[in-house]
Amino acid sequence: MADESHKGMVDRAFSLVANISTWKQALIFIVIGFTTLVGVMLYQHPHWIESLWQASHPQAPTLVARTQIEAEVETLRKGLGARWVAVAAAAPAKNMVHIIASACDGSYAAKLDELRAERWSLPVPMFGEDATANSVMVKVLSGETVCSEGLTAAKIRASFETTHACIAGIPPGTEDFLGFVIAGFIGELDKGEETRIRAVLRAKAEEWTDWH
Repeated sequence: MADESHKGMVDRAFSLVANISTWKQALIFIVIGFTTLVGVMLYQHPHWIESLWQASHPQAPTLVARTQIEAEVETLRKGLGARWVAVAAAAPAKNMVHIIASACDGSYAAKLDELRAERWSLPVPMFGEDATANSVMVKVLSGETVCSEGLTAAKIRASFETTHACIAGIPPGTEDFLGFVIAGFIGELDKGEETRIRAVLRAKAEEWTDWH
């Protein structure tokens, strides 16, 4: 009787091992089948690998090529109805901005050349001693597109005989700050025109952002 009981226990043990072995085999076959299927699909669609890599390793945005901005800045000025437009690249970590493209009404070309040769030839601080300019820059960094009287330095207003300006960050939001685009106007803008100008500036700022 004891022998039969012992034999029954051994049989159940072997059965249990066999069952475990069977599940392991099934699991192995499932894994192999799944990885083979994935391999075939990636072979047929290699661009998926690049998309997966980009999704898991997002790149910071950058400005588009400077040559593109230079080629488009005069068209932007005319579309805005502005007397002048300037585009700056920013290095926030260094508290510096550098004008990389600009355009103006033809009758002020000499003044623009003067600014390009002097004030705009080298990087300048993003934040300085001008409290108004600092306040505007904070708003731009916060994602606002600002239109205001006395927004630019007195020398720039005098050079182009403008009173008002509008400025938008590049890109136009709270993402990585790459720079800004600013336009100067002869007089105060009515609400409808200001809304249009804000929209145009933000659209162009978005266009000048390379999201990779």
